[in-house]
Amino acid sequence: MKALNIYISGLFIFFTTLGFGQKIENVSFTLGISADGNQVYNIYYDLIAPYDSIPCEIRVRVTAQEKIFYSAEVSGDAGNLVFPGKRKHIVWDHVKELIHYSGSVALNLEVSPNIKAPKFIKKGKSLTLEVDSIFSEGKKHTINLYRNGVPLAKLNELSNMGATIPAALPPKSKARKNYQIMISDGENNYYSNAFKVKPKVATFWKVLPIIAVPAYFIINNYLEDNKSLPEPPSNFGN
Repeated sequence: MKALNIYISGLFIFFTTLGFGQKIENVSFTLGISADGNQVYNIYYDLIAPYDSIPCEIRVRVTAQEKIFYSAEVSGDAGNLVFPGKRKHIVWDHVKELIHYSGSVALNLEVSPNIKAPKFIKKGKSLTLEVDSIFSEGKKHTINLYRNGVPLAKLNELSNMGATIPAALPPKSKARKNYQIMISDGENNYYSNAFKVKPKVATFWKVLPIIAVPAYFIINNYLEDNKSLPEPPSNFGN
């Protein structure tokens, strides 16, 4: 059987992050030959994250003229449970995916964590996790709070996982960054993106009364002494 080849007049590869602290860098590609004799593209990239324990979903979005879709003909470091690291490798079978197509193609590499926690949460508030469907149903899962890789508390225990999971942080959780949620099924541990716990009251509003109180006494003393408040300074040079 004659090997089928298609012609791509130009291949452009971009990357997209979805705002959870993970990013793709150092993207490159080469042409190769598959086991059945067809050309394939080898895509290489570095997956950077605050912690190496964060599993991610990598998707390859294909733009061929007016048609935009996510590739189903990729293997290697694509799909779910891709962990951070250097020189990740995706094999794209463009012959199988773009049969009879001739023209330019653009690829976008998209990354998002498999367990998504909000980027920040106010102290004392609950949070909602977005969980991919890869996690086994019917297993008992424990939801745990970590910070800087150190376990802090067990938050919940679930028999069935849904697309979203509510979780309440311990009341004594400090306003700090680098928190993570860890989900365990007894065999495997999966971590969310890192997030920050913010104080209930912003620092500005804590400092404002300290500034306002001395100002009150200065103004009050002028009024008690029947003095006029000082005039504003004249314009420079007048």
